[in-house]
Amino acid sequence: MEVEITPGAQKAGVVGRRGDRLKIRVHAPPTEGRANKELVGVVAALWGVPKGSVAIIRGGASRRKVLVIEGVDDEHHRAVLSSFPELGS
Repeated sequence: MEVEITPGAQKAGVVGRRGDRLKIRVHAPPTEGRANKELVGVVAALWGVPKGSVAIIRGGASRRKVLVIEGVDDEHHRAVLSSFPELGS
């Protein structure tokens, strides 16, 4: 799954989605992996899995990241994604 993260945001949460990519804001700054750690927690909570089931596999130092969520079937994954509003281009 692809995400676009905004670290250091005043208001944390999911902004919306563009196709299968979620836009997520986190409070933590992008230093010492704190924003990534918060992102993993947010995604784990949204999908209802333990934090250890979520891994950043690409883009660890970038705003755009690719995550893997273990233990989630395609139907549940699509249901969670579709619960967020589609953003304009």
